[in-house]
Amino acid sequence: MSQLSPDFWTKPFAHRGLHDRNAGIEENSFASFRAAIDAGYGIELDVQLAADGEAIVFHDSVLDRLTDTTGSVSSFSAAQLSTLRLKIGGEPLQTLSEVLGLIDGATPVLVEIKDQSGDFSETSGALEARVAEVMARYRGPAAVMSFNPHMIETMWRIAPATPRGLVAAPHYWGDVSPERTRRLADLADLDRCHAAFVSYEWRGLDRPAVRRAALQGHELICWTIQSAADAESVAGACRQITFEGFRP
Repeated sequence: MSQLSPDFWTKPFAHRGLHDRNAGIEENSFASFRAAIDAGYGIELDVQLAADGEAIVFHDSVLDRLTDTTGSVSSFSAAQLSTLRLKIGGEPLQTLSEVLGLIDGATPVLVEIKDQSGDFSETSGALEARVAEVMARYRGPAAVMSFNPHMIETMWRIAPATPRGLVAAPHYWGDVSPERTRRLADLADLDRCHAAFVSYEWRGLDRPAVRRAALQGHELICWTIQSAADAESVAGACRQITFEGFRP
């Protein structure tokens, strides 16, 4: 397994950057990443696939919630997406390469590769390939992770030196069968991903599958802590947290 840099254990990770809509700072924006760096936190961010194969830093598969444009991210090219503006803050959508250029090794980065299949099954590999290409040029502490084990297995095959993690939760959403939900929740595909760490929903840290992963040597991160009380409740159950809505 490709291990995480020791830097990952020195500071908690701001979920989608240190965003604050009341302060005009949108999630996954340059402003949110600068704020996280200035406050001394690590950064968690998300990437989606553009129509031309570029990796775009954006959480949702569709544009409607965060921009004034409708439609899927994957139906627009990176050049077209760069002309759109976030409703809060007015920033353009950025590529992963641009965002990593901004961060430039200042703090550890967790890059979540968003599922492109709709049910956490096999994908074309296009997003993984572009993420691997960008990450190969980046020299700061960074790792990739995904809810989709197929995508993390692909990353192991094409970029084995890049640290990898599997994101999971007790429950899933969308068009996911009960059988697949059980496999995902129980980390059944963890070994074939060759993942160094697991990022699990914080309420599920006591599940047997999570405990088993820790005993097998996988580091544990949890998501997404939203209060100091919740952070205190997971102390000792995982090595690092991802947070939002407060400052730990």
